[in-house]
Amino acid sequence: MDAFSRAWESRPRRLEACYELSSRQRRLGRHHAAHAIVRAGLGRKQPDDILFVQPWV
Repeated sequence: MDAFSRAWESRPRRLEACYELSSRQRRLGRHHAAHAIVRAGLGRKQPDDILFVQPWV
């Protein structure tokens, strides 16, 4: 989870790391933490990046 946190910190417009963090928190039963992470990423526009972007995230 540390790697995902660092990835999200370095590229906050990329939401793949945000998705993975929240998903893992949810699986651990940490629903409030998962919700907080998801809310931080809501409403962001899709990045201009073209490599490895997951548009469904």
